[in-house]
Amino acid sequence: MLYVLDGPAVVSVPLEVDDANVVFLAMTDLLDNGDLCFCNEVVDELERTARGEPPLVWAKTAGPNRAHKGAAYDYWEWVAHKFEAIIDTTARDTQVSAALQVVAQALELRDAGRDVTVVSEDRRPKPTRASVLEVCEFFGLRCIALVEFLEELGLLASEEDDDQVEDLDWSDGEEDG
Repeated sequence: MLYVLDGPAVVSVPLEVDDANVVFLAMTDLLDNGDLCFCNEVVDELERTARGEPPLVWAKTAGPNRAHKGAAYDYWEWVAHKFEAIIDTTARDTQVSAALQVVAQALELRDAGRDVTVVSEDRRPKPTRASVLEVCEFFGLRCIALVEFLEELGLLASEEDDDQVEDLDWSDGEEDG
């Protein structure tokens, strides 16, 4: 499995876990093994949304080791042509989302024979553009939220695991009284 991250997912790491460093180290291992990537435009987006914060620091320090740094321009064009709603025509150059490039990267990798999953917190349509989730669904790409990604990595207990823990009998077999 190759995970393709978007900017909102990277920014959300410190919001979802107690120790973001543990997650960033695990993500670095995945990246070094070729099981995780993000496009250059995600770093650009993080420079605007996470200035000086751990998500940007991680992306800039781990980023050079990525096996895949982004899709070819013809994939960008293809995604934009097939799903125009991904383009935010109202955004200034300094506010452009990397959503188009994330999906293009995932499609290029899938076309190269990789089993790809997009990890995105861009899950709701915006007034000015579609979400990454919508575009992934259109192209038949698996798209999961950060929490699901962390659960798959074993870095966060799933709700199902939490339910099983709540159902355990923690008594020592003796009756109170």
